[in-house]
Amino acid sequence: TDVGVRRSRSGRSILIDSDSFSTADCRVIPGDDPAAPPRLLLPRREGIEYRADHGPDGYYLVTNDGAPEFRVVRLTEPGGAVTEVVPARAGVFVEGLDLFRHHLVLTERVAGLRRFRVRALAGGMERTIAFAEGAYGVVAGLNPDFESAAFRFTYSSLLTPPSVYDEELATGARVLRKRQPVPGGHDPERYELRRLDAPGRDGARVPVTLLLRRGAPCDGSNPLLLHGYGAYGASVEPVFSSAVLSLVD
Repeated sequence: TDVGVRRSRSGRSILIDSDSFSTADCRVIPGDDPAAPPRLLLPRREGIEYRADHGPDGYYLVTNDGAPEFRVVRLTEPGGAVTEVVPARAGVFVEGLDLFRHHLVLTERVAGLRRFRVRALAGGMERTIAFAEGAYGVVAGLNPDFESAAFRFTYSSLLTPPSVYDEELATGARVLRKRQPVPGGHDPERYELRRLDAPGRDGARVPVTLLLRRGAPCDGSNPLLLHGYGAYGASVEPVFSSAVLSLVD
């Protein structure tokens, strides 16, 4: 079992996480009374995992209780009644959440790709942060400011170097803050990115991201380097690599 201590983003709770391979629980202490005894958010149950954070109206948990691909629930206080916020949805795996004063941002995985879904805490209006390329990798930033009106993340694809963005949670307006320079330069127009859906031997549909020189024949006459991994829930993300570009060239 691993045990860790962290502060909630709201700053109003101290969270004590206890995790094993397939079971987890969390105890909380008021941030303004650190000598108070820890209180258990939900009882520990074999095979049930949850990860919690504290928001303006209680504790938000990502849990697999009744949802193999996880869902989001809320408790107003430790041991209180559980209210469903985001139900389980087929084909959508919930990896985690980031809580802000007025919004929560879900990190989800759909058809092999990670995505962000923004939900207003008041009213429940939702939208998905959209990206133009058909295959990419994104990861949430630290986003330590509970009062922030913007969500920071890093985006990359086989064509696009790692790029740090801030997106306004209420409006969706996006600002590029930094893009990793490529020594020697990089012209994405020289290449083409495709997203394929290949059948596996067991009938499962396997997502494949293909990068090739623009205009190159895609008929089996060219050599192909195939690379992938997906065991234990760890995926190879289709992100930028100058070494890959040299191989494509």
